[in-house]
Amino acid sequence: MRPNTRAVALVALLSLGVGLHAFVVFFKAPGGLDSFGVGLLKLSIVPYLVAAALALITRNMLIGIVPAALVILVDVWTYYEVIIHPGSTAALALLWMPLWNLILVVPIGALAGWIWSGMLPADQNAP
Repeated sequence: MRPNTRAVALVALLSLGVGLHAFVVFFKAPGGLDSFGVGLLKLSIVPYLVAAALALITRNMLIGIVPAALVILVDVWTYYEVIIHPGSTAALALLWMPLWNLILVVPIGALAGWIWSGMLPADQNAP
């Protein structure tokens, strides 16, 4: 059976996002792994889980792929701002961005994926 390309893309995006957050918690956190880091990791992967759940519930992979891709873009930007080029209050972004991802980025991405899938021909819109 041929794997669904969109499902593979979704799994790759989810793995990339979770991997980024695991890298930050396990290797970049000062003082090593602690309960705060574990909680931060759990909070940070919730938007990815919601994107995957949307794709599974709607049986439309684009409704999961687009928000996951947008969340990764925001998370990479946050990583740059917090870890690579930090400012005085940059660490607050680690706490707030998962919430913003969940409240704004995932719904906007899901809407964009739904609109995009509606514009595709019927034969390309199959799950």
